[in-house]
Amino acid sequence: MRHAVCAVTILAFLVPPALAGQPHAAGTPDFQAAGAAIDTLLDDTFRIDIETIAATLDWYPASGWVDGTARLDFRLRPGQSRAVFNFSPFAASRTAISRLVIDGRSLSPQSDTDVKIVTVAGTRQPFIEIQLPLDPAEPHTLTIDYRLTLPTVYPRFSSEVNDIRGQGNEAVWPTLNTPHELARHVLTFRVHDRQEFRFVGSGQSRFSAGGEVQQWVLDTQRAVASYLVMFVLLPAADTEYREWLIDGVTVRAVAYPTVNLTEAKARLESWLPELRRRFGPFPATHGLSLFLFNDAGGGMEYYGGTITSLSALRHEVLHSYFGCSVVARTYPDSWYDEAVTSWFEETMRGQGHTALADSYRGNWVGARSPVSIGFSTLAYSDGASIMQAVADRLGGTDRMTDFLRYVVDRHTFAPFTTLDFVGFLREYSGVDLRTQFLNWLYNGRDPGTAAAGSLAAEAERKKLDLDPPWILRRAGRAGRR
Repeated sequence: MRHAVCAVTILAFLVPPALAGQPHAAGTPDFQAAGAAIDTLLDDTFRIDIETIAATLDWYPASGWVDGTARLDFRLRPGQSRAVFNFSPFAASRTAISRLVIDGRSLSPQSDTDVKIVTVAGTRQPFIEIQLPLDPAEPHTLTIDYRLTLPTVYPRFSSEVNDIRGQGNEAVWPTLNTPHELARHVLTFRVHDRQEFRFVGSGQSRFSAGGEVQQWVLDTQRAVASYLVMFVLLPAADTEYREWLIDGVTVRAVAYPTVNLTEAKARLESWLPELRRRFGPFPATHGLSLFLFNDAGGGMEYYGGTITSLSALRHEVLHSYFGCSVVARTYPDSWYDEAVTSWFEETMRGQGHTALADSYRGNWVGARSPVSIGFSTLAYSDGASIMQAVADRLGGTDRMTDFLRYVVDRHTFAPFTTLDFVGFLREYSGVDLRTQFLNWLYNGRDPGTAAAGSLAAEAERKKLDLDPPWILRRAGRAGRR
């Protein structure tokens, strides 16, 4: 890889020695230099801007494989000439891709002369680098054919994102696994099976059937981060489906029959109006898509959707605002969507937070490179306490949610960093917490020590058992995976 800037170098850009412990106004040359350094690193790492991801996925449940054809329409970022993308099956085995075409020219996926797997300092994520130099002034199209083998014997095909680990949908289609890269997704799912299946996902979907093929075309309609695109295909015989209109929001819910859907509806009837009152119209025009797999456990948020347990439903739906439409610029910055969500959900439950002390020192954003995947699980606890500290400065919960509404209104689908968030606070209220945020998130100890022990369990909250043993038994299948 041409570019190799380590996390320590970027941290020096983010928090120059002159800034440590010193208040600075937004937009001063120091902060502008930090932002420019991040932009350069992101451009040199990810190299392309994807406009559209289109994929056709033919799933054969009885055989356990998916045959895919995917197309990326993209442009090169400034100063770039060689495109990269992420597709984890190919990174694991070059035989995963059977055909690769760039702008009508066929390349050999097995040849290093045409395609290389490269690594970048600061991230565990491998990239696939096209060796053919491309014209930076022209649009480009990449097409690949590939085969996936699903890891479960139960006939479920769904997104299985875990943003704590930085795991996105790059296991299913080629993409850039980064929060700031927004692309429209048009995905065609074709199920080759006699039994009836159900589908929910992130966007408008159209269904058609012919012979033994059931087809759904999912269109996100707008550009969204690829790791926030949800899709779920499950046998109709093993699930229940409900559709509700709640406070003007269309809700489509697929659930295993053990889930209490009456309770799910009741929770949404109290929660969605509160969210809309506090933060504005629901961000996804298609409404809310749910896959409820259990009454207790964790969940994962997606654009206009969630795969969740009933107990995590409120938390994940709140992410429709913070995390799915108010989007972080980098994975390390995504601490703030978990912090806001945890703070507000728990505040509404009557679970108060103690504001983080000004004397607190942490480094759980600054220690990570802006191109890294995943984020610190301290976001759920200490992050919520940061939000309480902001709320206290502003004058309470209502004033804090007014500020968050201000952010939603002005910065939805416009990714921003932690320091940008601090700047928005100053714009809105005149409250300047730059010194505190630098100390809380950049100038302290390594997050590995702070996150160990009692908080280690948080890393498991998004490891979801979507095929519980009882559903395998009910389907007459062994419980092996």
